[in-house]
Formats: sequence, C-alpha cells, structure tokens
Amino acid sequence: MASSAVSYVLFIFIFLLSHFSKANIILNTSMSTTNGMSSWLSGDFAFGFRQLNNSDLFLLAIWFNKIPDRTIVWQANGNNPTKSGSKVELTASGLVLYDPSGQSIWEAKPATNVSYAVMLDNGNFVLAGNDSFYAWETFKNPTDTILPTQILDLGGMLYSRLQTNYSKGRFELHFWNGNLELNPIAWPSEFRYNQYYSSGTYNPNSSLSGNQLDFNESANIYILQMNGDIAPFPSWDPVPASTADYYYRATLDFDGVFTQYAYPKNSNTNDSWQPLQSIPENICKDIYNDVGSGACGYNSYCSIQNRKPSCDCPPQYVFNDPNDRFSGCKPSILQGCGVDDATRNPEELFETREIRNVDWPNGDYERLSPFNQTECETSCLHDCSCVVAIYQYEDNTCWKKKLPLSNGRFDNARNALFKVRKGVPTSGSSKNKERILSVSLLGGSAFLNALLLVVISLIFSKKHYKKVKEEVHDSNALKTNLCSFTYKELEEATDGFKEELGRGSFGIVYKGVLKAGSEWFKNVPVTAKVDVYSFGVMLLEIISCRRSVVMEMEEEEQAIIADWAYDCYVQGRIDDLLDDDKEATVDKCRLHRWVIIAIWCIEEDPSKRPTMKMVMQMLEGFVEVPLPPCT
Repeated sequence: MASSAVSYVLFIFIFLLSHFSKANIILNTSMSTTNGMSSWLSGDFAFGFRQLNNSDLFLLAIWFNKIPDRTIVWQANGNNPTKSGSKVELTASGLVLYDPSGQSIWEAKPATNVSYAVMLDNGNFVLAGNDSFYAWETFKNPTDTILPTQILDLGGMLYSRLQTNYSKGRFELHFWNGNLELNPIAWPSEFRYNQYYSSGTYNPNSSLSGNQLDFNESANIYILQMNGDIAPFPSWDPVPASTADYYYRATLDFDGVFTQYAYPKNSNTNDSWQPLQSIPENICKDIYNDVGSGACGYNSYCSIQNRKPSCDCPPQYVFNDPNDRFSGCKPSILQGCGVDDATRNPEELFETREIRNVDWPNGDYERLSPFNQTECETSCLHDCSCVVAIYQYEDNTCWKKKLPLSNGRFDNARNALFKVRKGVPTSGSSKNKERILSVSLLGGSAFLNALLLVVISLIFSKKHYKKVKEEVHDSNALKTNLCSFTYKELEEATDGFKEELGRGSFGIVYKGVLKAGSEWFKNVPVTAKVDVYSFGVMLLEIISCRRSVVMEMEEEEQAIIADWAYDCYVQGRIDDLLDDDKEATVDKCRLHRWVIIAIWCIEEDPSKRPTMKMVMQMLEGFVEVPLPPCT
C-alpha cells in the first residue's frame, strides 16, 4: 500500500515537472557566450548568459524573457561577471561555470549526482537527481528576488545588489528564529548591524512561531507558523489582479527596501514594474545604529518619497560616486584643523547655512544648553573640528558634530547649521602683469627643494635627457619661475641683495623685483601661502613640460598656464596639457589628481589654499583631494 502511494506521488511529480517546463537538459550539455546558444528558455523565463551594458562582460542569470527590460531575478557570481568566451556545463557533479581560459569560477554541486537539469515555467532552474527530485534549485539559493510559488524557509536569506552593478549590496533579508528581519551590512567584512525591520513573528511556543515566508501561486506574501496557520503580523494586502494577467516579483532593492512589484502581461506599451507594497515604511528613520552610515551613506541625508529613500548632500558636499546617490558624500571644499588659515578670524572665512528639519543623530562630540541659535552658530564657526551644529528650538540645545556624519535624515524638531566657506570661489589666476618675486640664491624652503628633487628625478627617469641650451631673453615675453638667472641679474633685481627676507637650511632669501616676474599672477601682498602658489604653478609646468607664460602661443588662451589648466580641467580636456606625451597618460588618475592639487594651490584667495603640509599629504595619497573651489 505504501509502495503504491509513493509510486502515485512520483507519477504526479513527473507529470507536473513535464507540464511546467520545456525539454530536459541532458548531461554534458554546455552553453557558451559565443556558440550561438546563450540561454535555455521555458515559458516566461530564460536561463543563460546576459550581456551587461553592451560590454565584454556576461552574467549567468535567470530573467523575465517576455518583457522589454528582461528583468533579472537570479544571478550567479554577481561580484565577478565573466567575459566573452565563457561557458556553463552540466555534469553529473552539477553545474559549472568556466571563464574563457577554462578555469572554474562558480559551481552548483549538490550532495547527490545529477541526472538532468530543467528550466521550469515558474522561474526555478533545477538540477534533478536519479529519482527526479530536486538535488539543487535556484529557488532554494535566491539572490535578491523571490517569485510566486517560491518559499523562504528558516535560515533563508536575500541580499541586495548595488545600484550600478550586480555585486552584493549593503542590505540583507533573513528569515531566522521565527522572524523576518532586514539588516544593513558592513563591507568587506559583511558584519551584520542591528535590524531595521523585524516581523515580530517569533513565539516561545514553537508551533506558533514563524516558520517560512510564502510567496504563493496567487502572488500573495505571508508568513506561515510552524502549525500551518498564517502568522499574525502586518502582512501585505492581497494583490489586485491575477497571475494570469500580471507578472509578480518581490525584491530586496539596492536601497534596502523589500518591495513587491507587478508588471502587466501582453502589454503593447513600454510599461514598467509598479510597486505594490514594501517594508519598512520609512527606512531613513528605521535604520539607526551607533556605527554604520545609515540608509544613504556617510555625510548625506535621507528623505522618503513614496516609501523609497532619496539621498542628498549638504551644501559644499558632493556624492562620492556621481552615478550612485547612495554612495555617501564628501566635502568639495577643504576645511578643518590644520587646513584653515589660523591667522584669520573664522567668521571672515565661514558662515552657516541652515537646512531645516534635518539631523544626524550620531557623531556629536559636544552638547551646549541652554544656547540660542546665534551662540550655536558662533561656537561651530570658531571650532575647527565642527562641520555642522544641530539646533533644537524646543529646549535651546546645540549639538556640535564632526566628520563622518551618519544616519542623516529628516527630523521635524531640529535644524542643521552647516559651516560653509564664504563667497563664490573663482579661478585661481588673473592677468595682471605687475609681479613681485622672492628669490633664493640656493633654493626656496627646504621642503620645496626636497620635493622638487624627487619630482625631477622622476621626470628624468621617463624622458630623454635634453641638453640645456642658452635662451635668448625676449623683452616682450614673460619667463618661467624655473628660469636660470645670472648673478648680475639677481644683483640688479635685489638692489644689491639689499633686503633680507629670511634664512633657511638652503641659504638666504632676498626680496627682488623683476620687470616681468612670473611667480605671482596677483597684485596682492606676499603671504605665507606664496610658496603654495609657486608650487602650484611649478606643478603645472612639470605636467605640461612648458613655461608658465608663453606669449608666442598660437592659441591665446594657452599663453598663461594657470588659466589654460583651469579651462582644460573644467572642459574635461586634461590630456591637452600633456602635448601628446603618451607615456604620461598611462596613469590618468594620478594626472587628474595632480592637476586638481595644482588648481587648489593657485586659488585666488590665499586663505582658501591648502598648507604645504596638506599639499604633501594630498600628493602622497594620505588625504583625499576634494573638488577644486573653482567648480
């Protein structure tokens, strides 16, 4: 009798398997990105290689095959897409993905041998054993999406992907200990922060505790208890239309919101997936940890629009990745201890800009109360560590905060007072021809000369030695600050070495005036930032292998290197500075960074220029280089 029952169940299973799928995929079948067969189809879905953004990269995936955007619902090895020429092969041991060199880069190997594979009409790709039962299936190994008829058992999980690719993202969904939970994740350790959503379906009585997340054949989603009853938690509403008329999916999106979507079948228009319901209701407020960045990344703030987070940067901050608004923000203007001009009154350099109803609840290092708003602003302006002060009118409390800022979100009770640079920055050059020059007999400061020796050695290692030729002085042209001067010229410029400015380890520095000096392009007093300006011009000369001023240039805008470099940067033509030096374009990232540093150094307002210590740290990569003030 028992044998008959087993045979009957097996018959029904095989019948359903054949009904819900196309032909079985036999052992030793392979599929390649280049052999004309890049997918195995079944009903509304396809399993195979998906080319990414018309590139040479491919993703082994499952997708909706009958809608225009062919939405991916499962992927293998999303962190490392493979290249053209890769193949996937079905063997008795399982499914193996090979790169073009034949190296195995991903595999699905069940505990038992595989007899065949099949792509089911419900979107499940199955490796079947000898008894036709599932040895391995994508429904039991999901990525970021579940589909109707799919079940997430205790211990099951989904993980979000990044907004710009299919790598693992910053959020996970877990079904464990009777609860459905959503957690932010720290990369690269994958440390799991405290949950920002919990279904609350755990019960000490195990029979009443949550046992599985069920996305049934009618596309309704609920949690079942161990005893088979639907758990009493805020379950989603029934879907408005039948699965015969709509496609459905539920995805843990890159922004951390778990959302159910619907898409009309047999549509003649370019429809899109419509969100039906989601959890949590407000991820901006629900994510709150003592550590971690929050929903939008560090130094940003989050607002909710249609239950989805929207991210913004504070004034004078920009997104870390312009293509990813969830990447967090970074300062576009240098400020802070050791960067600001200590000789200036901070209120001359900075002002506060108010963002109403915004708060970063973590990161405050000082609380001042009772304090009025003016006192709060002044305290932050005079504190080099303070980047923003949060003011609460209700009890006249002021919180000062420093970077990085985390968990930024809207808060009706508080306002943010951001410290920003005064004025609108402009280009770091002008065309005034009256120059003042400080001349050193043996060199400038010890740091500049040491750094110059290092840079020169690097240049000589990459360029052919050129014999120095004596230049004919042109009275109508401005000379570079790297020119050689005769003793007589220096004696005349310094009026017989009359005024001594200072002494250093490399010699004595005298003040001098040239008829056409080239070290400063400003008719302003000499300050402590003069060396910084000179270094910026020198750095541009090294990059472009030309003098700072060349009046005989065919293109007038190229005559003064400071103006030309700024124009090239703004217009995205930094390569034009290199004069077809292909060797120098190999490391474009470093070239780009050096040009930005130079633009900072030649900033028109000396108070906005970095110190030489900061310049050194930026060149060595110890300090991140923000966008120049002229942008």
